[in-house]
Amino acid sequence: MSDVFKHFGQLTHARALCALANPSINSYRRLRPYTFAPSNITWGFENRMCLIRAPHTRGQGTHLENRLPGADHNPYLMIAAMCAAGLDGIRNRTPFRIRW
Repeated sequence: MSDVFKHFGQLTHARALCALANPSINSYRRLRPYTFAPSNITWGFENRMCLIRAPHTRGQGTHLENRLPGADHNPYLMIAAMCAAGLDGIRNRTPFRIRW
């Protein structure tokens, strides 16, 4: 993983991103433990229950998947918020882990 990959700050800002990713009460109902929707602020390789997922493809095709947004979010606001969170993490060199 590159340094940009490690410092992309979506886990640090996950609680704030949740307000844009899940705009209604019904969208919070899918965020339950032991479902394919993320219920913990964590990341993992090939684990669909994590908030940030890095699929099995490696090399030039390595990418992140943010599994937080539901189907009823505004995609323009969500992409802008995820990019802002990522750039903030890169700028401040935030580690790729959660801080409680």
